[in-house]
Amino acid sequence: TGGREGLQITSPAEGAEYLMERSKPRKLALEVQGPADAQKFYWFVNGRYLGSVPPGKPLFWAPAAGAVTLEVQDDRGRKAQVRCEVKWF
Repeated sequence: TGGREGLQITSPAEGAEYLMERSKPRKLALEVQGPADAQKFYWFVNGRYLGSVPPGKPLFWAPAAGAVTLEVQDDRGRKAQVRCEVKWF
C-alpha cells in the first residue's frame, strides 16, 4: 500500500498467494508506482535488501516458500509494503 507516502506497489497485490511449480521455477515481477521526483526504488524482502531499479522498471525476484513482506523505498525515503504468500508444489 502506498498511503500518504505516495508510493504504491502494483505487483504483487496485497494478500496475493502464488503457487509455484518446483519443476518450473519462475521469477515474479516487483513493480511500484511513485512520484515523479523519485529517481530510484530499493526493494526489501522480509527486511533484507533485494536490489534497486529506476522508475518504470520491474525488479524480478525468485521467491522461496512462505509468508513474505515486500517493502519498497524511494531515494527520498518514502515507503510502501505488501504481504503475500508463496507456496511450492
